[in-house]
Amino acid sequence: MKTEPHISGSAQNDIAHALEWSFETFGAAAEARYAALVAAAIAHAAQGPDGLGFKKRAELPGDVLSWHLSQSIMHSAGGRVRKPRHVLICRWVGDQLQVARLLHEVQDPALNFDPTTDWA
Repeated sequence: MKTEPHISGSAQNDIAHALEWSFETFGAAAEARYAALVAAAIAHAAQGPDGLGFKKRAELPGDVLSWHLSQSIMHSAGGRVRKPRHVLICRWVGDQLQVARLLHEVQDPALNFDPTTDWA
């Protein structure tokens, strides 16, 4: 049985900033859709480490993976997000998905992920 995903403080801050930007740029309805998509993506990714949607991040230390939110559009009950632009930076520890960051797809994870602090 899988345990609930762990969402780090860094990831929580990233999510808050992404949702704030979505609200300021597109309004409350878009913010709600993006929030639902982020939650759906975390739940979708947490279904198992063998998921085809994971990408191994060889440029990062350890067994770090990424999961693009676009892979979870059909799993979101909050309405369609046309062009999601964020990626979960995560890993599996036993049966638990750990999410360290939510990065914009143009951000270089090697420059925007600190393996010494971002898992907490």
